[in-house]
This record gives sequence, structure tokens and C-alpha cells, in this order.
Amino acid sequence: MPMAEPLQKKALFRTLHIALFFFVIFITKNSYAQTLLLPGDVVFVSVNSSSNEFELVSLIELESGTEFSINNGVWNNSEQTFTDGDEINVFVQKKIEAGTPIKFNTEPSDQVLINGSINLSQEREQLFIYQKDKEQFRFLYALGWGDKDGKKDRSFFGSDLPEVLNENKNTVLKLGSNNNYQYYIRNGASGTKKMLLSFISNAGFWRGNDEAGFPGFGTSFNLLAPPVILFDESLTAVKENRKQTSLNVAIYEHDGSKLTVDVAFDSVSSSLMRDEIDGFSSQTINFTGLIGDAVYEIEVLLKDDNDYEGLESGI
Repeated sequence: MPMAEPLQKKALFRTLHIALFFFVIFITKNSYAQTLLLPGDVVFVSVNSSSNEFELVSLIELESGTEFSINNGVWNNSEQTFTDGDEINVFVQKKIEAGTPIKFNTEPSDQVLINGSINLSQEREQLFIYQKDKEQFRFLYALGWGDKDGKKDRSFFGSDLPEVLNENKNTVLKLGSNNNYQYYIRNGASGTKKMLLSFISNAGFWRGNDEAGFPGFGTSFNLLAPPVILFDESLTAVKENRKQTSLNVAIYEHDGSKLTVDVAFDSVSSSLMRDEIDGFSSQTINFTGLIGDAVYEIEVLLKDDNDYEGLESGI
């Protein structure tokens, strides 16, 4: 018995030690489950001052437990603080797929838990998205709109711009003087993260009005892996008395690997007759060795069939 007692104590110690070890690992793993966000990961797609609501889209997948914040205050680069604004803290309740709109209004959401509120001004406003790490701000995106004394404000609508956003392309969007704005989905809803970020951050791709706010965004973006190849226009129209037309084929974010693409005429889906195409059936484009983005022009010769049909659409 005297020898058995120390052995039992030793076994008990091992059991407690192992249990404690696994407990600590489990807690540590879950405390860091949230997604680390970087500039351009989360963007605005709609802002409605009239109805005091806005929408965001994350261009990457957001894990459950991810936290980030939105602020309409004035940022001071010297003091690294906000003044004269309100903050919303956002907690992601369940995984959100990349490209999914997240709406912020008075209605509860099953996507995110929102703590705080922001009252949007109809005169001038700026909104910042950021993730906080203790006392540090990791800025993701900034959007502003409105006038100052009838003239465009030379600062970011009364605020400093965080330096990291100045250093990262397409992370700042300056809109005009309307009360409400929304990204116009026809300007692009599919592409790589880099492509979509450039579309959304182009002020010319947004619509604005001063009356009622825009309806819910309602459309998810389709995130594609590079390279992406597409026509620069979804529809090409040409008068039938023209001798030729051009098609532009664009490629984005190619790594230089072997890649060829055939551009062919589809007579079944086109209002253009085959005898109106002067000898064109298909053309091969070789993208091998190309690194980055490029646009290739394809010339298509046309032949007038002497039957008036107005505009022709070819696919």
C-alpha cells in the first residue's frame, strides 16, 4: 500500500497536467478564430443619408467571430484618434461568403451583431471601416460625400486620411454632393478581388440622388480566381453600312503561364448573319508569357447584305 499511493498520485498528476494542457490550447485557438482584415478587404456599396442606412461587401470570406468597426468621425493622423463622430462595432455571428452584401439599418440581422449607431448627415459625411487591435487601428476602407460651402472640400470631407489608405490603391472613394449613392451593379459584379475593388472604388460607377434612398443592394459579387478573360463590353452594336468593327478582349492578373483563347462567331445567338461577316469564323489569342493585365483588339470585317436591319448585334 505505501508504494501504491505515490504511483496513484503520479498518475493523477499526469492526468491533470494533460487535461490542463489541452484546455489551454483549445481556448487559445478559439480566441484567434476571427479573420485578419487588410486594406480593401471590406468596402461600401451603398450609402443612404435619406433613410440613414448603408451596405458593405466583404471581398474575402469572414469567419464567425470576426470583429470590425465603422466610424463617421474626423480622423486625426497626428493624434491617431477620431473626434466628433459615432462608432459601430460589428461582430460576425456566422461565416459570411466573399461578395455577400451586409446591410446596416434598424432591422436585426442574422449575419452580424451590431453594437452602436451612426446618424448619417445629408450635408457632408465620411465613413471609415477598420479593425482594432488593442489601441491600434487597422484601416480597411474610407468613403466620403458632400460639399463644403458650395465647393468641393480639399481634405477628405473635413478629415485626415489614414496614411495606410493613402498608400493602398483603391481603398478611398470620394463621391459627389448627393444625399444617397449606390454602386451600379452593371459596371461589374464578377472578377478577382483586385478587379472588383477597382470597379467599386471608381466614383463614375456609382449612381446618386437626393430623394429617396436606393433599395437594398440585393446582389452578391462573384469572386473569381485569376486570370480572368472577358470582352470589355457585354454587347457590341454596329451600323450595317460599316466596313468593319472591333472587339476588345481583356485579360486580368495573368501569371505568364501557357494560355490561349479562341474567339469565335456564334451565328445561333447573334442577329448578325454569317454572310455579313466577311470571312471571320474564329481567331486564337496567345496570352502565354504575358504577366499582368492586357487588352487585345480583334478586327472583324463586315459585308452589307443590302437588307435594311438597322443595328446588328454579333456574339
